[in-house]
Amino acid sequence: MPRMVIIITMILARLAGSEAMAADNNLSVCLDTATKLEAGGFVDEKKLIAAHRACERANVGARDAATRMKVGVAVATIDDGYRQRAASHHSN
Repeated sequence: MPRMVIIITMILARLAGSEAMAADNNLSVCLDTATKLEAGGFVDEKKLIAAHRACERANVGARDAATRMKVGVAVATIDDGYRQRAASHHSN
């Protein structure tokens, strides 16, 4: 029985670690994309959409107000980049 408890504990710890890594990855994709846009870099449409989704997931998983604020600013930057891209496609 104690062996089973140890195994279950290890599995749960590994799952929790995977979720934390996924949350960190979402936050990284979100903030990195926004930073690239702010610096004037090019981000293709698929990556903009993926970054927006990553921001949404990062915001849900954010545990503190500062992170939520950073994600909110990043979402605004990514949305602006997407709108500008859409506007330039319509004018061409």
